[in-house]
Amino acid sequence: MRLITENTYDYLQPLLVSLERDPLSLCGWQAVKISAPSQQNFLLKNLSQLPQIYGAHDGDVVRSCEGDILILSREMKRAELEQMCAFILQENEATPQFFDAYTDWRQLRAFVADLVLQSRRQSCGRPSVITPPVGIFGETSAMKGILDDARKRRKCRSPLHVLVVEDDPLTRRIIASCLKDDHALITATNAHEAVANYLIYAPDIVFLDIGLPDVDGFAALHEIVANDHDAYVVMLSANSYLDNVTAALNAGASGFIGKPFKRDQLLQYIGDSAAHHRKTLN
Repeated sequence: MRLITENTYDYLQPLLVSLERDPLSLCGWQAVKISAPSQQNFLLKNLSQLPQIYGAHDGDVVRSCEGDILILSREMKRAELEQMCAFILQENEATPQFFDAYTDWRQLRAFVADLVLQSRRQSCGRPSVITPPVGIFGETSAMKGILDDARKRRKCRSPLHVLVVEDDPLTRRIIASCLKDDHALITATNAHEAVANYLIYAPDIVFLDIGLPDVDGFAALHEIVANDHDAYVVMLSANSYLDNVTAALNAGASGFIGKPFKRDQLLQYIGDSAAHHRKTLN
């Protein structure tokens, strides 16, 4: 559990983008909104103890410049969050509001948007700039003609083509067993194979692991999106920390799935990718 009280813009703006682009990526996360309590000095003392008390939990507590509090957790149940709020507030009159980050994403988005405005007004942070890596994958522009032909075929081909980029053979087999009967499956075990296969096949969707043996999945994501602005890429990671989710979506991914995943999650994103490409035809 992290406590974030400085440079809150750098945390909140990517979170806001994630909520707007793909609420499904936050499935399983719980959120708590606490409007600025009156006794701020008392509150700060309690907040400072949270990392020590709840340090083993995966989550974040954000205090805005004006004293509002956002709590996000992937592991803690409602009762545990209520207990945390009781510790933070003690006898304070503030009333916490609880959200499911996925099903209640609109209410959560409105609160996060307000926190972003607060951070801008008070200069609590500055926008983060994501700089794509340069030159890792060679002269991919030489493959432009091949990619353009593949993109034209993508408009009318069947079945949907799915590229799975995963170095773990067991995970590849699991995904293959879920999808192979109804989809054309393409696999890659590292980032270089991923980019090469994308340029050749222009798949309808890419499931891209972040932790790859040559370079990380974010580098492959940058290269794919740079070559095809219509690419639909869903990042995979065993570390489904909120930073990974927001970083992926801000870098151009269309979604994020934490491991272990369910077949329904894969199929939902595949269906969304088909709808995405139909829109690009109009």
